[in-house]
Amino acid sequence: MSVDHEGFALSEQEVRKMSFFHRLTRRGIGVKVLFLYTLLTLIFPVIYLGPTAILLGYLYIVKPRNVQRFIEYGCGQWLHQMVYILEYLLGMRVRTFGFDGKFKRKCLFIMNHRTHLDWMFFWAVVERQGDLSSWKAVIKNDMKKYPLIGVAVQYMNNIFVSRKWENDVHELEQKLKFYNSVNGPLQLLLFPEGTDLDAKSKGRSVEYADKNGLPHYEYCLHPRSTGFVHLVQSLRKEGLEAVYDITIGFPDALPKTEVHFLNGVIPSEIHYYIKEYTIDSLPSEDEALVSWCAQRWAEKEDRLKQFYQNREFLEMSGSGDKQTRRPHEVVVHHNMFNVLFAPLFYIGIAVSTGYLAYTYNYAFYYGILTIAWSIYHLRLREGLDYATMDMYYKRNFAAIV
Repeated sequence: MSVDHEGFALSEQEVRKMSFFHRLTRRGIGVKVLFLYTLLTLIFPVIYLGPTAILLGYLYIVKPRNVQRFIEYGCGQWLHQMVYILEYLLGMRVRTFGFDGKFKRKCLFIMNHRTHLDWMFFWAVVERQGDLSSWKAVIKNDMKKYPLIGVAVQYMNNIFVSRKWENDVHELEQKLKFYNSVNGPLQLLLFPEGTDLDAKSKGRSVEYADKNGLPHYEYCLHPRSTGFVHLVQSLRKEGLEAVYDITIGFPDALPKTEVHFLNGVIPSEIHYYIKEYTIDSLPSEDEALVSWCAQRWAEKEDRLKQFYQNREFLEMSGSGDKQTRRPHEVVVHHNMFNVLFAPLFYIGIAVSTGYLAYTYNYAFYYGILTIAWSIYHLRLREGLDYATMDMYYKRNFAAIV
């Protein structure tokens, strides 16, 4: 499989298995309509709920910790809605293999990065085995610039990086300090490769391998372990319980970018192979953690080579040799209340706040003020994530250093 691999075309039998509804929604126009719907359901929460929650925290009408919980709950419901769209409206099936338990309350996920949308697809796994209200990710700073979605990911308090360590270390330390202050559950996703697999990133990975005497990888990129080591060592002090090594594979369609996805390149299935490593099993020294991470990626390369030859994950022995049996497939059902309630939650917010803004002048002008406040923080300050953190710290009599 080369980096130009476009995935495998769906067979006629696989297409026939789909309902007429799913065949309709998976067309380019159907995906674009659903994408527009997700943006529309964000408009009024972004305009009214987020700024109002922060204002109530500043005024101490609501305790800052409860404000943060409300924001996390609202973000979690939006992620539940996205799972509903991906699986029920687009008919995308998620299959997981290996680890079959619930993710620990405070954990770190490390995953290979095949497409721009890997973080979005992973929500379906966290919905089943984790807690979407506690989910956060280390993602590119460019995500902040996306219309509406960029505002939403800031309210989620994700970690935004530019891939320049001298800039990113401040962001990491500030967000980790905040997570620790809130003292809630944390399920954090990291892509140690730093970017998704394409011709350009593969070229850089080959150069890195040649410079360091490492083998060339075809199915993933060599991990850059500085951020990984920093996260593990920092979170270890704050109660990190486990690291989950996750390998993602696409047995058919492979949407490399958002544009591919919006044009109807949607996988019928996505496979995940998950291994749990308790924090006690990880080495304590930085250099040993670098080697540990590199070993996981060597295993991923072998696992993905087998996957794209067989279009399914196979068990591996300790030596990396292929075994003929499939790994244990995890069957974990949705929390149907959350999955079905989430769309109603956001539609209800959109209708009620839209009605108020249309009917009452004070609600309309209040919305204008909150938009101006949001633009101020987006353009002239560090962002809405830091606005939330600033509220939390100031009302708890501490300042962001």
